[in-house]
Amino acid sequence: MVATFRRQRLILPIAPVVSGAVGLLTALAFALLPIAGIEQAAVASGLAGVLPAAAPPLGITARMGLILAGGAGVTALLWAGLYLAVGTRALALTFGGDRAEPDAVPVLRRADAHPDAPARRPISAARDLGEPVIDLDPVERDLPDDLDQPLAAFDPGAILPVPAEPVRPVTALARIERPQVFDPGDRLETFALAPIVAPEPPARRPEATIHALLDRLEQRVARRDQPLPVLCAATTGNRVDEALGALRSLAAR
Repeated sequence: MVATFRRQRLILPIAPVVSGAVGLLTALAFALLPIAGIEQAAVASGLAGVLPAAAPPLGITARMGLILAGGAGVTALLWAGLYLAVGTRALALTFGGDRAEPDAVPVLRRADAHPDAPARRPISAARDLGEPVIDLDPVERDLPDDLDQPLAAFDPGAILPVPAEPVRPVTALARIERPQVFDPGDRLETFALAPIVAPEPPARRPEATIHALLDRLEQRVARRDQPLPVLCAATTGNRVDEALGALRSLAAR
């Protein structure tokens, strides 16, 4: 089992904390002060002559009044002064373990936590990949007297004495030749080709000239002026007579 050491931070605002502590000490001082000293202070300050309730002898009521008034008054005055001096500054106190455990799982807020994606420990290159193999410590070297000299003369280890082996050329991929299974003139007849049907030509629209429109209008007017057939006229007349008879019968009722 791996023990985890977590540090906790306590952020305290300066103005209310300091004023509350001083007010509490003031109230404690009034609580421990002997009653004889309180009576002498009331008589010496002249408060007993102005306020009859402050005249000796004083009891537990006077002590409780001093504790409440003194503690609250000192707290309020000191709070106002510190707020004007330091504003809303806070004091952060850190306590808990001496070091943070790198393998500890971070604590997520309720809004960020999800049951399907639990919190995981942070990634560490030293833990996951191991210690670096290359020595990364810098080596201090003196500057050469002649800055124009080649690097091989200044640092012989920077250039290898024997050139590196050239990269071997890669052989091209071999192309596999497949045997031909049909003659060059053969045709693969795997399905019958459907005949191509030519689309029908669109219907010719009548000419929309002014003369054509006038001719059509004259034809419609001539048809409207023609008398209706006898059958249609008789049928229409019978329907009108029937409707008038029905209306007369309804009026007689």
